[in-house]
Amino acid sequence: MSETFRTREPVVCSLSTLFEDLLNELTQVGISSGHSFVALLDSAVVGVALNSTTDVSDVRAKQQEFTPVKDYGPEISGGHYRSKKANQLRAFFDAVESGLKRGIDKHDNKIFKINVLCVHGSVAGLDFIASVKFLTSASETIDKLYSKISPMEVSLAK
Repeated sequence: MSETFRTREPVVCSLSTLFEDLLNELTQVGISSGHSFVALLDSAVVGVALNSTTDVSDVRAKQQEFTPVKDYGPEISGGHYRSKKANQLRAFFDAVESGLKRGIDKHDNKIFKINVLCVHGSVAGLDFIASVKFLTSASETIDKLYSKISPMEVSLAK
């Protein structure tokens, strides 16, 4: 699954050598959120959705108007990734997401974000949903996910 995601997802492709950093961050956020799931078909992992929620109050506190001519140098140089390109993308996504207030209703209190949605190529496009078992608890997801991936992938994800 991680090989498929690494070679086909456009943003991840542009970060090629930093896939380990991205996988670690997204896995930790997705698993700790309690809103992620792993899809199993005949005991094999065939899909992963790493999701998170954000309090609207946090988004409103960070609200800024997106400014394409702003100097994003401090955000890029102070980013936590090793690659400048990864920090540039993070600064861009943060800037775009900071403008979400326009689409948030005054009664909303959470934003649901799909960080990673990946389906194994062998089942992509097939009508297999009735045969898939979805694991929703974080501990069950961790146990099942780590038991199905290679030792190298486990070390990257931890």
